[in-house]
Amino acid sequence: MESYGSLLKTARENKEMTILDVERDTAITRQYIEAMEEEDAAVFPGEAYLIGFLHNYAEFLGLNGDMIVSLYKNKKLQESPIPDGLVPKHRPVWIIPLVSLLILAGLGGIVFGTVKLVGFITMLQAQKAEAEEETQRFHTYTLSEKPLQRRIYKGDHILVPQSEGNIDLAVANTLGLLQLETPAGLQVIDLSDEVELDIDNDGVSDMIVYVSDVSNTDSDRGAEVRMLLKRAVRWESQILTKSSQPMNCRRTQLSLKSLRIIVRIRLLSMHLSAQIVFFATELTAKSRLRTIIRAVRSLPLHHKTVRGFGCRTATW
Repeated sequence: MESYGSLLKTARENKEMTILDVERDTAITRQYIEAMEEEDAAVFPGEAYLIGFLHNYAEFLGLNGDMIVSLYKNKKLQESPIPDGLVPKHRPVWIIPLVSLLILAGLGGIVFGTVKLVGFITMLQAQKAEAEEETQRFHTYTLSEKPLQRRIYKGDHILVPQSEGNIDLAVANTLGLLQLETPAGLQVIDLSDEVELDIDNDGVSDMIVYVSDVSNTDSDRGAEVRMLLKRAVRWESQILTKSSQPMNCRRTQLSLKSLRIIVRIRLLSMHLSAQIVFFATELTAKSRLRTIIRAVRSLPLHHKTVRGFGCRTATW
């Protein structure tokens, strides 16, 4: 397909006209004539000027002006860049595998994070269950007036009642021996030992501990102990002493009471005898008194000393 510039130039040369001739006859300057034949659109101040000059110059040369203008527009369209929307973009081949790899990596990360999170939650639940089990396994015992005899384990607590409140003793170790944590420090009791402990460091023994069984190889077996408040021991001894004393005193008092009854009976009998004699012999009051005194002295009574455990001495 011919260009519009070559058609204009060929038509001018066929008419044997120079550019000066065309300039004189068309009033189109030489510069624009040459630019149209050389297809240099940049010379013109605007596209409207170019189209007008092309149409006039083609009609002057005997050509179809509309056809020349159409050729110019076709050339311009061919030389114009294709719009971005009309040109298909070719994506690199490696993008799809890369995107797929990134998606797989993301999914893998999500799965890994989920597994880690589930494992962490499971571990926390296991630790919580273990802690609850440990808490339930440990026991707390309170000493009273009665002896406490049982098997205790590491982590158990012994509450010792005091006037200021309970003192908490913790079982620290049951391997080969018994160790108790007290406010006065760590107390150690060996197997078959009976130890008096001062747990509040006041210089007075508060409790007695006897260890009858403890393992040298397995601390989970605990220790078989017998514990007793020291004041309970003192109280029992006092009760025993007091209970024994009143019994002996009671026996002594019963004996003394029996003696008093016997004496009174004999005095009454003698008094009756004296009354009989009084009424029979009509003695005076002085004589009656002498008679009663004489009768009392004649009673077969002996001086007896009765001694009782914890009682004062009584003499008859």
